[in-house]
Amino acid sequence: IYTDLVENDIHPPLYFWILHVWMVFAGVNLWSGPVLNAILILFSGFCLWRLLKLIHCQPVAVFFGVAFYMMSATTQQMTIATRQYTLLGLLTILLLTFSIRSIQGDGNYISLGIVAMLGFLTQFQFGLTLFFCFIAIAVLLIRRNRDGRLRLLPGLVSMTVFPCLALIIWPGML
Repeated sequence: IYTDLVENDIHPPLYFWILHVWMVFAGVNLWSGPVLNAILILFSGFCLWRLLKLIHCQPVAVFFGVAFYMMSATTQQMTIATRQYTLLGLLTILLLTFSIRSIQGDGNYISLGIVAMLGFLTQFQFGLTLFFCFIAIAVLLIRRNRDGRLRLLPGLVSMTVFPCLALIIWPGML
């Protein structure tokens, strides 16, 4: 898969690497990709539920937010196509979760950086989401006192350094 992606495709490879490992266990069938996507959607729904609880949404809002995500036509279409969009959605939810946790001061900066790197290895447009999360943290960094600034700085560093590691993992990115 790696050689084929480098020579013939411009998509980042993470989803296809996961799909390859999945097909080793599930077999090569018409349903292999959609089942993998369904698993990613279920995990995304769980992570979205955790994100909405993290930002203190009311239980009814959490239920309807996750239900809307899980049953929307877009999510259903993403499940059927064997493409990287379900993984992109999951990583976007995780990036927002870890960004909020770093803003709140209880973040795991390594996880934030790893999600940023995995996002770049999934879809190039992930850079836009990463950019806006970076700006939000930077603005809060500037507005906070010295202790708050020091607490947010590792998040910014991890969001910068880890995506650069994607170039080492997949040099074909350039």
